[in-house]
Amino acid sequence: MYRIIAYDSPTDRTGHVVFDPRVNRQISDGKLNLKESEIDDLSLTVNQANYLFGNVKPLQTHVEVYQDNSLLFRGRALDLTREMKDSGQFVQSFVFESIQNYLQDTSQRWAKVQNTTPKQFFQRLIDTHNSQVPDYKKFTVRTVDVTNSTDNVYRYIEDGATTWDTIKDKLVSRLGGFICVEYVDGVNYIDYLQSPGKEHNNDTPIIIGKNLQSASVQVDPTEVITQLVPLGATIEQNETNPNPDTQVSQPRIDIKSVNGGKDYLDIPDLQKEFGIIRKSVQWDDVHEPAILLSKAKQWIQAQSSAKESWTVNALELPILESFKVSDRYLFNNQAIASPQMLRVTGKTIDLLHWQKSTLTIAEKASSLSDYQLGNKRAAELQKKQTQQAKAQAKRAYDSRLIGTLVDNVVPVSPQDDTDEDTMPVFTLQVAEDNPDFGLKKGQRLGVQVPVYGVLGLKKELEDNKVIYQPATPTSDGLMSANDKEKLDGLQQYTEATEEQAGIMSPLDKIKLNKLKEEPVNNIQIKDNITDYTYLLSVTNGQLSLTRSDINDS
Repeated sequence: MYRIIAYDSPTDRTGHVVFDPRVNRQISDGKLNLKESEIDDLSLTVNQANYLFGNVKPLQTHVEVYQDNSLLFRGRALDLTREMKDSGQFVQSFVFESIQNYLQDTSQRWAKVQNTTPKQFFQRLIDTHNSQVPDYKKFTVRTVDVTNSTDNVYRYIEDGATTWDTIKDKLVSRLGGFICVEYVDGVNYIDYLQSPGKEHNNDTPIIIGKNLQSASVQVDPTEVITQLVPLGATIEQNETNPNPDTQVSQPRIDIKSVNGGKDYLDIPDLQKEFGIIRKSVQWDDVHEPAILLSKAKQWIQAQSSAKESWTVNALELPILESFKVSDRYLFNNQAIASPQMLRVTGKTIDLLHWQKSTLTIAEKASSLSDYQLGNKRAAELQKKQTQQAKAQAKRAYDSRLIGTLVDNVVPVSPQDDTDEDTMPVFTLQVAEDNPDFGLKKGQRLGVQVPVYGVLGLKKELEDNKVIYQPATPTSDGLMSANDKEKLDGLQQYTEATEEQAGIMSPLDKIKLNKLKEEPVNNIQIKDNITDYTYLLSVTNGQLSLTRSDINDS
């Protein structure tokens, strides 16, 4: 889980939580780009509900990005964009760059430096930087393990170049290695390492079916040379007849005199694979043909046949399986390439979809044997996949479901002794084993069909369907004719009076009226189940119920 804390100034220690889903602090968008030996950056977009909206000051506002309790990024605000979307919503977008960007704030002065180790030269550049900035921008050199074959070399510092550009030009591009920056307890540490990160063989493999979402490798053999023309230093002009035009290219030392009159070297193995591709390689400091020939042969031994460019999208599992820049992970997907270790040189984290990460993988050089093996493996894999598809299709056909007649038959209409209309009953039976679907030979499966799909059922229902007509006093319908007559007769009754019969007799009408006018003793109540008659009376406020044929209450 990721969270972001913002600080109003670089020395502020009271931060504001601007992103943490656990406490409902949200952003509209956010992506963190972590890069090997480059300056990391963070892009954020927020709406008016976020603290950053209207409170970001370029170069002063700092943010920290945490993964759980691990600090991944600390940087300062550089760019600010204000925007109103077509929906009418106002948002602001920011770009923050890592504190490594502090090295862009200082410049170096011209110097000629000799007899120093890479560590000493690196320390000199950082000391010059620290002398020009406030404390919060200063760096402490922690570890330098990059070395050089000799320290008796001249290094020239360009006048006015930034500290970061000088480090890249005079150290990283020439000696290799990587710059790593880490912020710990208010101190900016900086390292210059030959090989940062660690190797993960089995603890966090990039593997299909677990965390590999997509992967591709592009093999580019266009830079291969199959016929090499080695060229040495420029041949010095005859001082008595110099070439007056200094812009005209000058001839160089070649290998004709030590290579049987040929100025090139054939590389037969590569020519068999790619044909003849003639290109030249220059060694400006070589003045002897024999030395040039030796260096050309060494170059041929080290030449790669192709360059591999990788793209990997992987799912971030819990923090113990989170991918780290500069670490090397085992990639295992035979359909793409043979199992191998890949170094992560960059990682893009979508803060709103933190499970997904796009990994940048270091380019790899493949030898001729690797290139040929890769092509052969791809062809074999395609052939194998075709064979597997055919075999699976054959198994599906062989194991097709066949209808099997059940031993008995069942009648279509209601079962009685006189009806002989019957229909056969089938089940589906597996013809052969099919491991693809877990089916066994001889396995029987029932068939589920809708009611209207049962042969004869529709006709049987229609033939026996009863349709009721309205009843009349002389014919049955929804009710009997007798009940219909009684019902019609009810409509002829009028309201009864004490003198004239109606719905009830005059006597019943008199009794009913008396119930409304005066108390009644000994009300008779009949039990419809036992046919006993009970007398209900009230004495001194007490109710009593007595069966009429006995004296017991």
